[in-house]
Amino acid sequence: MIVGEPQSAPARGTLDVGVQRLVGLVEVCLDGSLDERTVASCCEAIGPLLASGTVLDLDCTELVEIDGSGLALLLDVRARLVTGGGALVVRFAQPAVIDRLRGTALDDVLIVAA
Repeated sequence: MIVGEPQSAPARGTLDVGVQRLVGLVEVCLDGSLDERTVASCCEAIGPLLASGTVLDLDCTELVEIDGSGLALLLDVRARLVTGGGALVVRFAQPAVIDRLRGTALDDVLIVAA
């Protein structure tokens, strides 16, 4: 990467997953689309992070869209974390993602923070 060169956004149907482990917290950054084409790769990336007591901070700043399979993944991750005494926090979601969460009433189930 050349410093100062603009980064192009991921193509639709792609998802980049970045992971940063902090003390008592795991931050996962999603960049692209969380949909039926990308949910399996997302599972592979975050599955090993779901240890007991983990707080998973899901940074959705660059998440441009989410479909039903992506929503199902969020519910599964939340259930696994809560069972182990942890939590899932969805942060910085774009308006399209917030609308999808509200439209399915998942904003009442998930912790959604600015």
